[in-house]
Amino acid sequence: ASEAAMVAGADADADERRAVTKVAEGDSAGITRSDDPWYGWCPPISEVMECLWRDCFKKDHGCGTCRDGIDDLGPAPSVPDGWVPDVTSLRRMVLNGSDADGNPWPPPLDRELCEPIGVNGGQTDPNKPLLDAVPIVAQPMDKGRGGWSVAAVNLTNGKAYSEAYQQLGREPRIMCLLYTMESAHHTTIRAIRETWAGGCDGFLAFSTASDPRIPAISIPHDGPEEYGNMWQKVRSICRFVA
Repeated sequence: ASEAAMVAGADADADERRAVTKVAEGDSAGITRSDDPWYGWCPPISEVMECLWRDCFKKDHGCGTCRDGIDDLGPAPSVPDGWVPDVTSLRRMVLNGSDADGNPWPPPLDRELCEPIGVNGGQTDPNKPLLDAVPIVAQPMDKGRGGWSVAAVNLTNGKAYSEAYQQLGREPRIMCLLYTMESAHHTTIRAIRETWAGGCDGFLAFSTASDPRIPAISIPHDGPEEYGNMWQKVRSICRFVA
């Protein structure tokens, strides 16, 4: 009986890996744009700011347009057993240039956010000297397949990119994963989702609660749900993705 259970478990793991691979590669048998009911979702965004962006960095800012209100997200939809996240949804939104309502995606940001802004909205930004000193050139987020060359955009990781292209025979794809908590869905995770997440070919947040709109998924792991047990959570994440 134990051997049969082990075989069944191995088969289930293989099926799960195949399902994730199908989604990552855009296989029609996986969750695609046509049958993903959460594709294109975006919380409401006000066209007019009620305050300065630097005010949003204050702990209790009281501003309703900072894109960090818990009520903006509302309750997360339930997901069925065996749900496989659509990890390509944000990437496809970037390539399409809009959300489900036709609004620009990623959502536009004001130039004010390029100013030195401290942790609590002050005038001194401790991160900016490093950003100015390290000449990192980001990959264009809206590139299409074969739509740009490494040399043309002066990528700092151009050598590694070229070698990967030669080995794979196609552009390398990047899957971005992170671990988080449900309490950060409306703040940190929303900010990531609306900025750099769409630059990844696949994006998935591993959280304490699933939310297919983000997408975020909660998976079981050994031990308690606490930071000191993070290594067990990372083990489960790697197993889910592998």
